[in-house]
Amino acid sequence: MVIRTHDIYLASPSGTVPGINVHTVGALWLPPDSVGGPRCLSAETRAAKIEEIDVQLRRLDEMIVGPYVCGDLLTLADLAIWPTFVYLLHYLPSVFGWKDVFYAAPNLRKWFALVTSSPEAARVRGEMQAVLDGVDSSAVREVVMREKGKWAFP
Repeated sequence: MVIRTHDIYLASPSGTVPGINVHTVGALWLPPDSVGGPRCLSAETRAAKIEEIDVQLRRLDEMIVGPYVCGDLLTLADLAIWPTFVYLLHYLPSVFGWKDVFYAAPNLRKWFALVTSSPEAARVRGEMQAVLDGVDSSAVREVVMREKGKWAFP
């Protein structure tokens, strides 16, 4: 159920926001509509998707069995959703001003720390972070700064 929730509500355009056909986590980095192009988001769409992320983090938190997603062993469920959290932990604080991505998700906080404590995950996170640090988020950040209050949870 965790993988399905992640795949449908975070990683795909489905979500619970009607009429918006862009994957939810894409709201973290897709350019604003002022840039132009086929994969650009209005401030309203971005705000709806960021709110969707907040809702889905709470849902996923309730599904964590612990200490890993499905119990005592690392499974495909952990590996399938973990990379998304690297993105969330990069973009939500640095671009959207979230002070604590896991503010309403204590189970996810513990889970992410546990998975990331493995040398393999730490290496992958470092590689992902190196790429993310090189991404120019200035256009998205400008929209966020203009529309303060729509993005920060709580």
